[in-house]
Amino acid sequence: MNTRLMVMAVREAAKQLRDIGTVDFYPDDIVGDAVELLKGLARILEGTPVPRAFGVPGDYGYETSIGKALAAREDSEVKE
Repeated sequence: MNTRLMVMAVREAAKQLRDIGTVDFYPDDIVGDAVELLKGLARILEGTPVPRAFGVPGDYGYETSIGKALAAREDSEVKE
């Protein structure tokens, strides 16, 4: 795999998803979260440590599933 090409592909997907998010029938918070997750994946591919790649819980909101995951300790219990 060419990591640089993958980063470019993931960032392009994030850009296209963001452009789609401007259409009214997509809830912007869902689209925005997906875009940020793709950007986090690109940062991981570039070598950023996973805990730093996705930002801070407040970027998503502490009440969201992503924010809760970012705020939780690694060894905390997971309920599926």
